[in-house]
Amino acid sequence: MKSFLKSNTLILIIALSLFIGCQSAPVIDETELNLDEWRTDREGCQGLRLAELGRFKSIKKKLIGVDENRIIKLLGRPDACELGKRNQKVYTYYTEPSKACKPDAGDTRQAVQIRFNATHEVNQVSILISPNQ
Repeated sequence: MKSFLKSNTLILIIALSLFIGCQSAPVIDETELNLDEWRTDREGCQGLRLAELGRFKSIKKKLIGVDENRIIKLLGRPDACELGKRNQKVYTYYTEPSKACKPDAGDTRQAVQIRFNATHEVNQVSILISPNQ
């Protein structure tokens, strides 16, 4: 009976250690990017994302390899989502207001694009200027 308890206790300790060891730290935190402002600035209408763009550039490499669900938790739902070939996705977060927000907005605006591979992990983060949609 003691041998059985020892082996179960050992298994429990190993399982708990693996569980705790596999918990990953946050990819980015509030000191690197104001995540609340980023999430609430839908379509870039408030200009909060544009104000954070410089800080975003410094953390974009940290997003490579992060899974899709975690990106949504960090940055919020994307303003646009595009499904590509072979189950690849592209999320777009606009950093400048569109004509829906400001009727006098120009024809181009900046955006952050996050590309996911077929296993739903980030494989590219780009900051680009695209035609206003």
